[in-house]
Amino acid sequence: MKTLLLSIVTISFMLSSCQAESTKNSNIEEIDKHQTGTLSSVAWIEGVWIDSTTLNFRVPPQQLIEEWTLYPDSLSGVGKSVVGLDTMITERLTILMVNEKLTYIARPINRTLISFASLITTDSLFVVENLVNEFPSKISYIKKGSGALDINMQGSHNSVPQELVNHFVKG
Repeated sequence: MKTLLLSIVTISFMLSSCQAESTKNSNIEEIDKHQTGTLSSVAWIEGVWIDSTTLNFRVPPQQLIEEWTLYPDSLSGVGKSVVGLDTMITERLTILMVNEKLTYIARPINRTLISFASLITTDSLFVVENLVNEFPSKISYIKKGSGALDINMQGSHNSVPQELVNHFVKG
């Protein structure tokens, strides 16, 4: 009798786990369909963003700048590094629709382009991912009010997990 009762409990647990997993997968598909966004849903990234804090320990201090312009078919950006009076373009950036999904493309200077597929897009969050790229493999733009933006980059370098958070303010 104990064996029968234990079997029934085990089977019930397994069935409910399968149902929960099915619901979980269904929810992920819903998020994928409805939160990958459109170009207008990332228009809040437009503008000039300045990070004066992440690399201010360097001598002389270094500022990072991302400058984004919204066009009818894309959001185009440029990443810059400012040290003293010297400004250097570090990368060209583009966000556009590819196969009905937002795609983030980074082209670091003198390197090949890297594309990232959107995972989540809301009115304050834009997350993209490319698991083949070592660092960053995931980039999150996080709106922190009307004048602040965090850019969180995650990935690994030489198999060591790394994360970098840049704190930008609107310039």
